[in-house]
Amino acid sequence: MIQQHQQYNEQFLPFLAAAASPFHAVQEMARHLEKRGFRRLFEQQSWQIEAGGSYYVVRDDAAIIAFTIGDQEQLADGFRVVGAHTDSPCLQIKPAMEQKGTAGKLKRLGVEIYGGALLSTWFDRDLSIAGRVFVQQHNTSRPGTYLLNFARPMLSIPSLAIHLNREANNGAKIDKQNHLVPLFTQGEKKEF
Repeated sequence: MIQQHQQYNEQFLPFLAAAASPFHAVQEMARHLEKRGFRRLFEQQSWQIEAGGSYYVVRDDAAIIAFTIGDQEQLADGFRVVGAHTDSPCLQIKPAMEQKGTAGKLKRLGVEIYGGALLSTWFDRDLSIAGRVFVQQHNTSRPGTYLLNFARPMLSIPSLAIHLNREANNGAKIDKQNHLVPLFTQGEKKEF
């Protein structure tokens, strides 16, 4: 049993590391599906589906649906659906990302909570940036879409010192707009 868990972890942990955002997760799942013989279908094209075939569809680079078509005997049994989601609670960077009122080399990043986050777990830990960005392309009105994953500590949300928040150990309420503000620096590490 332990060996089975180790084998599973050896396959799952690299996937988890590569799936730093919903967009990365979909990209990684598509890669795994294609290695296993699945063929990508596009919503705007007509589909040629065959019994015994394995297919997948990607929508907006953030959702993926994979399915196989059984033979006639399997079709008579109906169908089975398994579902999961690729997104999870996160801090999304706001379009006007630098918050006002920051001075010097230490900056505050404007973020908003996505999903049902357990807020206290975001304090005092290394955070990075990953996701999808749109970049204006030369000679076209359509922006280019790119995935990025810095995969290194860049941000931190410090918790307030106990002498500044006497209610910290008494179930103090976290104000997500004011307390969950990641800090980053534009200076060299040795300067801090």
